[in-house]
Amino acid sequence: MLAVVGSPFPALSGGGFRARGSLIEYSLRGFEPILILPYDEGIFTNLEPLSKELAELKKFGVRFGGIAKAPSFSHKSPFLKRTLKKIEMRFAYSPKVSLKDENIRGIISLHECENSIITAYKLAAEMGVKKLAILQLPPFYGDRRRRRNLERAWKIWTKVIYGVKTYTYNRILRKFTDMDFVLKRILSKFDLLISVSKSIPLEMGCYWSNMAVLNPGIGFTEAELRLIRSLRHNIKHKRRNLVIFSARLVAEKGVLDALYVISRAIKRFNNLRLLIAGRGSGLVISQIRKLAKRLNIEKAVRFLGYISKDELLRLKAESYVMIYPSHADSISFSVLETLALGTPVLAYDIPALKINYSDYDGITLVKEFDIDAMSEMLVNLLNNPPQKVSMPEWRWEDAIGREIELISKCLST
Repeated sequence: MLAVVGSPFPALSGGGFRARGSLIEYSLRGFEPILILPYDEGIFTNLEPLSKELAELKKFGVRFGGIAKAPSFSHKSPFLKRTLKKIEMRFAYSPKVSLKDENIRGIISLHECENSIITAYKLAAEMGVKKLAILQLPPFYGDRRRRRNLERAWKIWTKVIYGVKTYTYNRILRKFTDMDFVLKRILSKFDLLISVSKSIPLEMGCYWSNMAVLNPGIGFTEAELRLIRSLRHNIKHKRRNLVIFSARLVAEKGVLDALYVISRAIKRFNNLRLLIAGRGSGLVISQIRKLAKRLNIEKAVRFLGYISKDELLRLKAESYVMIYPSHADSISFSVLETLALGTPVLAYDIPALKINYSDYDGITLVKEFDIDAMSEMLVNLLNNPPQKVSMPEWRWEDAIGREIELISKCLST
């Protein structure tokens, strides 16, 4: 049996989408996975909204083993609460999930985030079994310039969404309570780290002897490929004024950048329309709407929220361009499927996209944070679309096959 720590829920993130695919394959290929949800402040306190997804996983033979206990230290002061949490996670945390009666061969985290990594690490240490992890993003950044850019994106986001006072307070909080050192130390003790992209070890900034890289670590199922080919073939005429943004509404994905770009481009392309497809909290959506109003583009922006995969693919296929000013990524399934649908992608030149997509036609990269350059290029793409857009046919079967091979080898040695 294999204990699996993760959040395999596509509605929460792209990482959840990939985690679900891995978990199902583990079951189909005989690993007998037991799912452990990592501790999370809020999301997993009520499982009712996720009961349908858990029931679907059960049909594939995935057992549910429980939810890891949240860190016990608490305090009225957020600063002290997070500081005490950091100390506990490093020295005294126990997930309190009982797997002692199970024949567990290893424990794997399906995410790189601290709650999932530390839960897997502590459980494995308590049981004396091997520790593995899938890294879907860099768990930390070793490159100083990348850290500065991410801090800049977070600064812009926090000031717009939460206000200047909150930004000042949270900046101090983040500085003294980050978990980078703890994660680096813990990850060095894992038996196997599997990166889904060549860019991840590069951005982590050091050599990892326990890391294997999938190249690439994502891909389409046969059913997804059939649908994409059908849409690409049948949608002959794209809507020239339509631009789509598809990502979670969080700081690092650049939805605010997209609004600033549209506000400049619309002056030269006045019937421009932006579709925003992605999950965000009520507060976030409200503040983004206010920003659109201040930029005088509220009538040009439509919020779709989280929509079905079929609907999202159809809208991507109909759009003239996908704008994707993401500040943090590993390989981006959103970019992959957009190119496969024949729709050009306009994005920042972050390492993940330069490394994985620079050889493909139809993707245009501009310097990160250069809003003027991106708006100029958007207008150019709308007026003069590329003659060719590559159709990457990366296969999920190849990616998961290599993943299974690496896990099997680790568990058997």
